[in-house]
Amino acid sequence: MTASPSKETKRRPLTAFRAFRPAPPAKVDLQNSRPARVAFNGQLASVITASGPWRTSGDWWRDDTWQHDEWDLELRFEPIRETAQKSGRRTRISAANLAPQILPNGVYCLYFDAARQSWFVRGVYD
Repeated sequence: MTASPSKETKRRPLTAFRAFRPAPPAKVDLQNSRPARVAFNGQLASVITASGPWRTSGDWWRDDTWQHDEWDLELRFEPIRETAQKSGRRTRISAANLAPQILPNGVYCLYFDAARQSWFVRGVYD
């Protein structure tokens, strides 16, 4: 007779990482040297939780060395509340008009590229 698996072994949460290639550029507002707000892909998000930075680097022996400060950020995306001029009238811009997709709230990996002095989104944890 085969024993049935316990509730603990039946379902375990799985975490996967979906890398964005190429990594889209981001704008990050810092507060006390930590990310507080993030904008990318036409969307604006508040940082709920920030873990990091983790400094990574490579190819130090070459001319194109790289150095990144990585952060794992829990992001909550905000509704777009901008207005635009269109034929002399102000019209509300919807998130669907700004971005090809509505980004889900979740945990994203962002990094600051020290060589380019710019922020990028490496991917999202699923």
